[in-house]
Amino acid sequence: MKQIQRISLFLQKPFFSDYRTLFGLWFLLPVIATLLKLSKHNNFLIFRYVFWHTIEQTSLYAPYPEYWDTNHYGPFFSLVITPFAVFPVQWGLLFWLVSLSLFLYIAIRKLPFPDKKRIFIYWFCAHELLTALFMPQFNIAIAAIIIATFYCIEKEKDIWAAFFIMLGTFVKLYGIVGLAFSFSQNIKESSYCH
Repeated sequence: MKQIQRISLFLQKPFFSDYRTLFGLWFLLPVIATLLKLSKHNNFLIFRYVFWHTIEQTSLYAPYPEYWDTNHYGPFFSLVITPFAVFPVQWGLLFWLVSLSLFLYIAIRKLPFPDKKRIFIYWFCAHELLTALFMPQFNIAIAAIIIATFYCIEKEKDIWAAFFIMLGTFVKLYGIVGLAFSFSQNIKESSYCH
């Protein structure tokens, strides 16, 4: 029991609830993932070649020797991956993973929760973030897009909410989940009128 109390006291130190610490951690995780996955980053190669195959006007869905899987993303994704596809693979992978991590970090920071809850979310999600970074998945961005959509709808930034819904939907169908927030907002507004 004393060990649990010691751990609890240790974790209550200001260092662990400082947003600079969390930002540093969430910036460091993609760097670690990049260094550990330099030789195994097939998902990123698939993403990268969506851009190059779109430019070359070749099939996006045919099997290619550059990677050992097939692509499931459409031509719109080539716009999203462009800034990362034009760099050498290692640098593109690093910038891709850092961008995904920071996008989710910013989205969580915008949640209308007290600091304690947000800090808990950062610590709780850090391991899952690292797991997704090891697979260079776009799902990190989908989570950020859904959170950003929620934030924009809550703040009545309808154009931005629509942008995030469309971005998420055009890249990966899961982004359409953001529409649920607009329905709930409409229900909430209609209940105020009665």
